[in-house]
Amino acid sequence: MRKLFLAIKNDILLYAMLMLGFVLRLFYIFIFTTPKLYLWSDPGAYDLRALQMAKGIHMMFSTYWPPFYHIWLSLIYRPLIWLGLENWRIEIYVVISALLAMVGFWCVYQIVKKLFPAPAGKSQKTALIVLALLILWYPLIYLNYLVMSENLFFPLLFLGLYFLITKPQNSSTGLWIGLFFGLAFLTRPIFALVLPLFLLWGLYYKINWRLLITFTLTAAAIVASMALFNFYYTNGAEKSISSNGGVGFAMLWCDAKSLQFSNNGYSFGFGPPANIDYPENSRIFTAVPFENQKYYYQIGLNCLKNHPQQLINNFSSIIKLFHSHLFPTIGNIAGWETFRLIFKLLTGLLFIFSILTTIGLSGKRLKINESDKKYFYFMALIIFSVPLTVYLQNIGEERYLMPYAPLLIILSIPAASALIKKIWKLFQ
Repeated sequence: MRKLFLAIKNDILLYAMLMLGFVLRLFYIFIFTTPKLYLWSDPGAYDLRALQMAKGIHMMFSTYWPPFYHIWLSLIYRPLIWLGLENWRIEIYVVISALLAMVGFWCVYQIVKKLFPAPAGKSQKTALIVLALLILWYPLIYLNYLVMSENLFFPLLFLGLYFLITKPQNSSTGLWIGLFFGLAFLTRPIFALVLPLFLLWGLYYKINWRLLITFTLTAAAIVASMALFNFYYTNGAEKSISSNGGVGFAMLWCDAKSLQFSNNGYSFGFGPPANIDYPENSRIFTAVPFENQKYYYQIGLNCLKNHPQQLINNFSSIIKLFHSHLFPTIGNIAGWETFRLIFKLLTGLLFIFSILTTIGLSGKRLKINESDKKYFYFMALIIFSVPLTVYLQNIGEERYLMPYAPLLIILSIPAASALIKKIWKLFQ
């Protein structure tokens, strides 16, 4: 307890800003929005699946989405049901999400502090500026009052990076990275490529072999546990972490607006919000269960074979990361229309500076310690795995990039700083 008090005392400005960020989120959520009104589309589906799971009721299609997020939600809901507080579950959820956001911000602060050390005797201005920017970063506030998996993915991602960048390279660190990255993957499969990329990165930079082995075993155990849960939950029908991989692949390579499933009296429609404005796209009608992923992957491969121009057309999926819809419909949400365009433009600008930093890492012009460059390369791998994934596997959506905003900011700092200094010299 004494150590905790001293840590807070020594970083009083950091914890004051985190408290401000937490209060700001609660103020925005409970004064300007009504979280219960936004239980449509994905938020409503996550909430329903979690509520049914907490009550011990099996729902068909529950494993179509990677179920870790609604398992986590059900762990929040279950004690509330016991206490008769079920009707307060959304309010309690958004408070927990706001706290988790602050955990993620604390990790980002520590990462920036490590990568951009301040001169002796000077305050850590860069880390504080990044923290202030994140506290006011509207898309992260916006997501906070929605029942969305990004709210869990965000702190998991940065907890993993915090241990990687700030802690010693040993088996204990590998365990924590494997835990957080493994759960991040089960929360948002868009993270899938990062797991093998981390191993390749670690081998290239000769990262401690104990760390890499412990990471691999931990992440593999977590993924296997999810597959075993699905197998049990579906009586053996689902044998992987979810059944949406093949469906996403089929919709992407067939340029389909939606997929309609009907069988045994059940009907289910799936259509990415990014495709709302593309009515010319085809629809896929099927009676084959989602668990039969081989069938859906074959559909996608047949479309590629018959329409090889999709190799070019699929670049539009990358564009949808920056310009598409977050949901099929948007209610009257305070600030959404006002701030949406601003932060889309900022995200695009940060993406460009991130590319410039990545290119400049091989030179000497950027002020980055040689020992830290490997971490910038890994962050770049994480960022650029997203457009690669939406090109190969899933139709792009704006929300995919939202939790990566801190990475874009960190990667942008060296290139943006170098550019600002050049401009400053021109006007002196």
